[in-house]
Amino acid sequence: NLHDRAFSCRAQTVGTDAEGGHLVKDQELASVVNVLKAFGGVRSVATVIPRKQNIEIKHPLINDTANLAGRMSELGGVTNTNLVVGEVKISASNYTSGVFPISAELIRDSDYPIQKMVATYLGQRLARAQNKDATDHATFRGLLQDAPVGTAEFTLAAIEYADLVAIQKEINRAYSPTWMFNSNVLSELQLMVGTDGHPIWRPDLVGGVPNLLMGKGYTINDDMDDDTILYGYFSYYHMVEVGSPELIVEENRIASNSYSVAIMQNFGGGIVNTTAIKQFARS
Repeated sequence: NLHDRAFSCRAQTVGTDAEGGHLVKDQELASVVNVLKAFGGVRSVATVIPRKQNIEIKHPLINDTANLAGRMSELGGVTNTNLVVGEVKISASNYTSGVFPISAELIRDSDYPIQKMVATYLGQRLARAQNKDATDHATFRGLLQDAPVGTAEFTLAAIEYADLVAIQKEINRAYSPTWMFNSNVLSELQLMVGTDGHPIWRPDLVGGVPNLLMGKGYTINDDMDDDTILYGYFSYYHMVEVGSPELIVEENRIASNSYSVAIMQNFGGGIVNTTAIKQFARS
């Protein structure tokens, strides 16, 4: 129950412009100007696992890559070779958008759909938190927490073509790997040429074809820093989502003539195959 929790919050009200008064017109109706900042990336390439209950998931992990079949002579014996089976565990934590009150007057007087706007922005808060923690958080087991560090490095001054070739060699091609980095790293790579003198970044010029880097797709994740590149098969990063985001509205009309609004959901994640994804850092 939200009444049992201690929250530090500012009410959205009509009387103060910065707290909601701008949403009540005193002239011709204009559209709401929305300040934007790109976020996300991990969820678009991860495997999302919806769950009804917040119960720890246990993934069996089998690595049989070192074993081969062999020839057997007539009447010869057969050697027993067991599968190596491990286990990867993933659990979910409870996330909240944060709670803030909205005055009943603002809901009544505003020319905009306040309830819908609030739900949208609070949902975006959850999405930002999910991507940030899925990138680098110990409890969430973010990519940069779980992915082993590769031996290849790229230089501090500028990424070189040879660095990227070395990175590609560390992930087996059977995984169909792709890249992940932030917008600043992409800007560096867009200017790079290969040994044939052609750009290694190939934009989509005809539509329907993804942008490619050295023939591989990439994902922009601005929760990563400028000194890290991830390369691998990101479907092996599993994101657990328990239920759907829950919109909670509590009426406080007698005490403060307002409504308290929040969105909550449980989610978590982790790499279930650490041979498929690696991280690489500037030297």
